[in-house]
Amino acid sequence: MGENLAIEGRMSVRSPMQWSDAPNAGFSDAKPSQLRRPITEGQFGAMAVNVADQERDPASLLNWMERTIRRRRATPALGWGKAQVLRTGERSVFAHRVDWEGTTMLLVHSFSSEPQSVRIELGPTDDEAHVVDVLDEGRSITGMDDGGLELKLEAHGYRWFRVEQGAAPRSRPK
Repeated sequence: MGENLAIEGRMSVRSPMQWSDAPNAGFSDAKPSQLRRPITEGQFGAMAVNVADQERDPASLLNWMERTIRRRRATPALGWGKAQVLRTGERSVFAHRVDWEGTTMLLVHSFSSEPQSVRIELGPTDDEAHVVDVLDEGRSITGMDDGGLELKLEAHGYRWFRVEQGAAPRSRPK
């Protein structure tokens, strides 16, 4: 957001932040002629892309980044755990598990422009093991088959799971 490719060199990414669709992108009350760099216009200008609009849109890139950063910070296994690449049977799908202090995370990413179906072998799990989607806690998958998990991914899709032993909770606490 805010890159102005009409400005030469490195300065193209140092254009004023587009805070809103207000004059000067909400960046300044100064006259446009007094700004050190011009405001981005056109397809990626403040009328089309700005922080205020992104904050209101739950599907925006800004909100996605905030959710992902919060989840990463709340899941120390992702930074501290031991990673292991898992086979998926599809060259375009990357999966790995991370284990740390009794927590197992499974992360699956598709680099394909087509939907993908994969089976991922996690290894031994108990009969009631299940995975919880940590990016969408309302979704969980039960019934892993002999430590394996069948997944369908959208084009360029991704899923992050926490593997839990024992029966899945009946409902989420409020």
